[in-house]
Amino acid sequence: RKHFLKRERARHQPSSTWTTIEPFVKGTLVHLGLAQMYARMYCRQHDQDEDEFLDPIDAMNAKARDYRAPPIWRAVLDDCVYSFQSYRSRWELHDEARYDIIAIEKQYEISVTDPDRDVEYCYTQRRDLGVREKSTGGVIFWDHKTTMNYQSWIKYRYELALQFVGYNALGALHYPDFKSTQINYIQLAGEKKSKSKPPTRIQPEFYRPTANIAPAA
Repeated sequence: RKHFLKRERARHQPSSTWTTIEPFVKGTLVHLGLAQMYARMYCRQHDQDEDEFLDPIDAMNAKARDYRAPPIWRAVLDDCVYSFQSYRSRWELHDEARYDIIAIEKQYEISVTDPDRDVEYCYTQRRDLGVREKSTGGVIFWDHKTTMNYQSWIKYRYELALQFVGYNALGALHYPDFKSTQINYIQLAGEKKSKSKPPTRIQPEFYRPTANIAPAA
């Protein structure tokens, strides 16, 4: 409903991908870097030319420094690049050794029946990354989430969200060996401000909790 109202208000305005909401800008840039990194990894695993895709940091720079981008994109770029570089150092070799990349930013769909109206609706979900564990053959969906302040309890909120219920339903439908959906949390580098204390630097941190299927979902 919120999306519909937003689209109605903007019906006669030119479309734009340039949000000025700082958390969305940061999330977009880091997601871009991750997509490029895993796309290049996919190419290496399948004997394809990884240079068909930009280096992740080059892609992030190109996006943020586009002449159409509002100033906030350039203002947050350094912290986003630093966060991505830290993630890459922590996870790239680990993930390439442990997983086969099977899909990046792929959209899945399912028909959902409304028995009261005898109507079918198309439900779609685009998830960030799909991998197959080399050791078990199990398929895992990953959803990247960026945050400035990681809190372990937030994962329980996501387990009740339709997005993650949908991930698990679509994963089980499309992959007989589907295992789970994981939240790929990235606490971004930045500055924590306080009224009573000098600003302190926040360092990148990374967490990968599993989003279990909520009871009766």
